[in-house]
Amino acid sequence: MFANKLRAELSSNSLLEHRFYQLWEEGKLSKAALADYTKQYHCFISTLPRFISLVYSKCDNPISRRILLENLIIEGRGRDNKAKFWCNFANKLDVIEYDVEYAVPNKTTEFILNKYWNLCNTSYASGLGALYAYDYYAPIVTSMQMKSLKENYNIKDKISLEFFKSYQNTNVWDSDKIIALIVKLINEDQVTVFNSAISAHKAMWTFLDGILIVNNLDNY
Repeated sequence: MFANKLRAELSSNSLLEHRFYQLWEEGKLSKAALADYTKQYHCFISTLPRFISLVYSKCDNPISRRILLENLIIEGRGRDNKAKFWCNFANKLDVIEYDVEYAVPNKTTEFILNKYWNLCNTSYASGLGALYAYDYYAPIVTSMQMKSLKENYNIKDKISLEFFKSYQNTNVWDSDKIIALIVKLINEDQVTVFNSAISAHKAMWTFLDGILIVNNLDNY
């Protein structure tokens, strides 16, 4: 089955095995490293609605468009959106909202932004693959992050953890909804989805490599 093959490929190079996330899970990241991550990651999640919008604009099927619109609304609606939740977490690390929202992306952050933009702008199938790569891992990674923040960093208040909790609510958006869109595609387009998802997944690894390097953690 296509979905199982794609999940298996993504899982074979799990983001949780990246050294930066291993250090997070072990509680070995400094406050400065976490603060830098909040600024760089915000560059990505604040742009995510634009990526979804690109895919939405290339979708011919009205039912599929409604599903994508649901995701777009969840990511970008009003002040209670995930980018705002992320700023609340950054504030807990003494990073003010202005510094998060106007952070200058480093080279590897620019790389992942450009990669997602190109993938989502190339075709509907390519965009679905990129979105799937993110949505597949978001609940897995945020679950680890939240657990470690509570146990190792003593961050337990609701406001600071709202971003992470938002990905644990399976009643909202999950990767299965994207799979439901993907299985409607012809085989050739499913190949495009597969290749795009792997490309987006590798870009996230590159992004995390950049966080390690900038914070002198690449040999940790």
